[in-house]
Order: sequence, then C-alpha cells, then structure tokens
Amino acid sequence: MAQTEGFDSPKAFTEYIYENYSEENFSEVYNNFAAELKRELEKKIYLDFQKENFEKYDLEYTDIKVGDAKEIEFKEVKDKFDYAVDFGNYYMLQVEYLLKFNHFGSREKNSEKMVYVRKINDDFQIFWDYQNALDDDKALNRDDENE
Repeated sequence: MAQTEGFDSPKAFTEYIYENYSEENFSEVYNNFAAELKRELEKKIYLDFQKENFEKYDLEYTDIKVGDAKEIEFKEVKDKFDYAVDFGNYYMLQVEYLLKFNHFGSREKNSEKMVYVRKINDDFQIFWDYQNALDDDKALNRDDENE
C-alpha cells in the first residue's frame, strides 16, 4: 500500500498510519514519523520493537475508528513530546480500536488513544511516545519473568 500523494486531512493521514500499523507495515509508519523523532529513534530499533511485540503477544488491531481532528497549540504537543520542534500546524485525534492479544491467554479489549499529528506544507507527520512504549515493554518483560 503506497501513498504517493499528500493527504487531504489529518484524519485521512491517521487512518492511513493505523491501517499500515495494523497490517504490520512498520517501515511505512516510521517513514511518516516527525523528522525530529527519526533523529531520536533509529529505524531498526523501532522496527525490531514492533515486530517483537506483534509476534510475542500475537497482536491484532481491528475496528479502527479515527475521530475528527482538533487543531491544537504547539505547547500541547511539546508537553507530551519533549523532542518536538515548533514548525507547522498541530492536530490531536482520538483513535479507537479493538485490540486482540495473547498474554497468558487470548484476550481482547476496546482501546482508545490520542494521536498527535503535524502538517508542514502538504505533508503530515506523526508523533510517538517512544520512551514510554519502550519502558512499558521492558516492564512487561519483567512481569513475564516474575510469573
């Protein structure tokens, strides 16, 4: 699934990102990260992290619904992502999905998450809280060892 043209809205861009994410096209997701995030997080680390998590927990994202975008001030983004640089227009969107996973038995849960996106000229970029994600994964691994 290749996207060569710009997106007409933050919502269309976020739907594209989540569609690729759910299909495990992590390289495409990474390619759409905010430029400063790419400087903080190597592509290989991101790809390995996602691949390992999807395999380990047999993750499946379905019923993905992206809410309408709300334009926000840069300060809100900077509060969440210390690596963010003020350049462009910023948006916040709520994404809801059904997450199926296997962690000591098959489970599923409805989840929601706020997503932050920036538009520069005709291009959108997504922010990701990689520090918390990587830390959460280490905590999960510690839990596995303790059970």
